[in-house]
Formats: sequence, C-alpha cells, structure tokens
Amino acid sequence: MGSNDRATLENQGYVLIKKWKCGVSTAELAEMIGTIIDVEKVAAGYKISTVQTLVPRVAKQEKSNTYSDVFGLSEFPLHSDYAHWETPPRYLMLRCIEGSPKVDTYLLPTSRLLDGNNCCISRAVVVPRRKHSSHPICTFPVVFSRQGITGIRWDFLFLKPVNAAAAQTGELVISQHNKSVDYANLVNPFDTLIIDNWRTLHGRSSVPAQAINRRIERIYLSYIR
Repeated sequence: MGSNDRATLENQGYVLIKKWKCGVSTAELAEMIGTIIDVEKVAAGYKISTVQTLVPRVAKQEKSNTYSDVFGLSEFPLHSDYAHWETPPRYLMLRCIEGSPKVDTYLLPTSRLLDGNNCCISRAVVVPRRKHSSHPICTFPVVFSRQGITGIRWDFLFLKPVNAAAAQTGELVISQHNKSVDYANLVNPFDTLIIDNWRTLHGRSSVPAQAINRRIERIYLSYIR
C-alpha cells in the first residue's frame, strides 16, 4: 500500500483503491499488506471462511445469522462487522470480483458520531443478541479503547440497546446516514476497499436485478503495515 493510500485510510477511516494488484488473490494481497485474522480458527464455531465470498441473495424466511439472509437484496443498515465480539476485527478488506455501478457501499466515519454527540454514545451500553435463553451474555460499551484508539461498535441486527443512551445512539446513526454518509463503488475487478472497522460504520445499498451477479470477497486484518 502506498503512503498516500495509507494516509487516506488513517485520516478518513477507509480507502478505495481502483484495480489494485490485478491478478493477485485476496488472500495474497492481504498477506502483502498486513496480518490476516484467521476467522476459521478465531471463530471456529461460526463455520466462516477466512476469505468470504459475498453474493446477493434473496432473504430467508426463517431466523438467520447473516445480513444477506435477513435483508436479502434490500439495503444493509450501517454497522460494524462482528460488533458482538469483545474486540471487533480492526480492518476489513472488500475486493471486487464482479462489480456493479448500481450498488454502493455506505461509509460513515465514526468521528461524525462523536463530534458534539459523544455524551450519549459514551454512556451507551449494548448486549449481543442471545441465540438461546440458556446462553450467557455480557454487556459491551458502544465506545471502546484498544491500542490507544477510540473505536465504536454498532449493529442494529446483532446488538440490542441496554440503556436509553444506546437507543439514542441508534437514532443518531440513522440520522447521520440520512445526511452525511459517504459512498464507495466497487465496479471493476480488483477494485479494493479497506475499512477501519473501529472507526467507520459501513452498509450496502439495495441490489437491483441488473446487479444480481455482483461478487465481492472479504477478509479481515488485525494490522496494516
């Protein structure tokens, strides 16, 4: 990764690099730029591949644990990936295999939530959705600190507000989405979007019929050098 791209990631919380390292696989590129999180080992119970292929699909009627199964081809709300982990993954990399100009990735730097509004967010507490009533659960603060960095966890689907401040934070996320969200578009093969998962919420626009073949690969990194 060039110094300009690294600076952009640091300053705005994400960077889109067009047609980056054409011919290099997602895993190979991730290995080149940082430290891969081996999700297959870290979260073995979830049966998730370290490199995941994201494709549009119709929502399922039964209960499910994925955004695609719940929201289908509709819009994905702003969220952090694995917000229900004690420490969410630091970075996620989305790499285009087959893109579409009809589908946007939403991006909301968390600085827009903290600026002037950190009173409610700093007091917000959430709890992971319990899969079964017998499963133990613990609460998490929405704002957390790791490695000297202030991060935010948020997820409308997998986290539930515990206090009024968390409910207000949800309203704030929706408000900021409506007025100040950024957009990135993965169109060409090897277009690559790297997101700081601690400092940027992300989502996806709805998928029209013309974009049903869209295919994106995703991998997580704990560090980018």
